[in-house]
Amino acid sequence: MLHPDHAYCHADLKGFGLSQREITASVRWGAIVRARQGVYLAPASAPGVHVAARVGGLVGCVSALAALGVFVRDATATHVQVSVHATRLRLEPDVRVHWAPLRVPVPVGGVSVDLLDALI
Repeated sequence: MLHPDHAYCHADLKGFGLSQREITASVRWGAIVRARQGVYLAPASAPGVHVAARVGGLVGCVSALAALGVFVRDATATHVQVSVHATRLRLEPDVRVHWAPLRVPVPVGGVSVDLLDALI
């Protein structure tokens, strides 16, 4: 039902016909992952997507390049790009946060920056 390369908001899930009770039950059963308040993911989403969503941003920089199959020297930390005005971030160990504006807009529900933004 949920695509692993997409983040969903509560309204998206309601739009799929799920009631609040069904959303809560799906999270409990592990059919849907609640990354943070109002942000839901497919359980099959990549670990970096889960981390970026929990932090409050997008998979970026080296992590986005590695996900695209580009060789990177060190991909142990998850790089997360957030808005320059981002607040209330959930910082985690092994996360590198980049406060930077996007040069290429990410579609609603996108979980990763564009290749151009990953390279810059």
